[in-house]
Amino acid sequence: MPEYKFPFEDLPYFGCNVSLNKLLAVACTNLEESLRKIAPRLSDLGMSPYSQRYMDVVFGRPFRRHYNLTKYSHILSHALESYHPAQLSELTVVDYGGGHGVLSLIARKIGVGTVVHSEIFPTSSQDAQILVRAVGAKPGPFFLGDTHDFRREMDAAKLKADVIVNYDVLEHVYNLRQYFIDLHAATKSGGRWFMGSGANFYLESERQTFHNLHAQSEGELGDGNPSAYANVRAQIVREYAPSLLPAEVRDLAIATRGWRREDIERAVDIYLSSGHLVRYCPAENNTADPRNGNWAEHTVPFEVYTDSPVLNALSKSIEMLPAPLWNPFIMDDAEGMAHWNKVAKGDRENALRLSPYYCLDVRF
Repeated sequence: MPEYKFPFEDLPYFGCNVSLNKLLAVACTNLEESLRKIAPRLSDLGMSPYSQRYMDVVFGRPFRRHYNLTKYSHILSHALESYHPAQLSELTVVDYGGGHGVLSLIARKIGVGTVVHSEIFPTSSQDAQILVRAVGAKPGPFFLGDTHDFRREMDAAKLKADVIVNYDVLEHVYNLRQYFIDLHAATKSGGRWFMGSGANFYLESERQTFHNLHAQSEGELGDGNPSAYANVRAQIVREYAPSLLPAEVRDLAIATRGWRREDIERAVDIYLSSGHLVRYCPAENNTADPRNGNWAEHTVPFEVYTDSPVLNALSKSIEMLPAPLWNPFIMDDAEGMAHWNKVAKGDRENALRLSPYYCLDVRF
């Protein structure tokens, strides 16, 4: 079993709390062993086929387990760096959009007192609870719903977050303004958010991958998928306004790309009352699932976060940080990784544009 010994002194943008980092390394070593052992039993444990496939992709091989556990440790190393390990039991940490729950599992394993897992999809929430039980971690609150549901649940439980973390959530949030408002309402004064995302707008090597995903989601590849977002929007328009001509339905479906049902219906109302076609043109070929507003890897410039009027009004500081790069399983690339980390230390702006993931760091 590989032991986690992060070379913290060589990694830029890793939290500077040495005691915490050592605790994270021990937790990851133990958790990797637990994940390896339960991997063949996920079906028997009752985990959904979707989460089984996802867990296999993300944690099925030693290289992937190490990379992703290190990534989650990086997020927690920043989010919790101002606390001594003895204080962790007094904290409330939220993993908003926690999915499979491994990020929150690490927080549980290092002794955080209250770890909240919040998720919009019921299946993911259930699977995260299965994983907590399977590895013998301390159970904690599991909230289900969108940001307003999360805010209500936190109020009902009389909880305020010291820290909110997540990974690969920002690029799926339909309404960032409301997301910021609702999460801030559930955050303590002096709290912190640290949120990572692999949907890097500037990473040229991945941009075509994102474009292909958007095209596939929209149904632009010509496969006739009735679940393609363009077809779903057209169906929403037809159901809401059966009197519209096919050409009008088509135009409205095109114009409302990136919107979910209630906003599509509002656009139809405007069209019916005024003849005006409200157009929404997402940047970078982006698109969202019209049934729930879940963006398909929403790639946006960092200024969407750093220049957000709402987030600036709510917070004391907003920073964008690149990711460190560390993978001891690829020894033949050690020189390249060392070079990347050296460059990243001295040139954050360019490092962000080359980073495998970026992090939004917000302090309140």
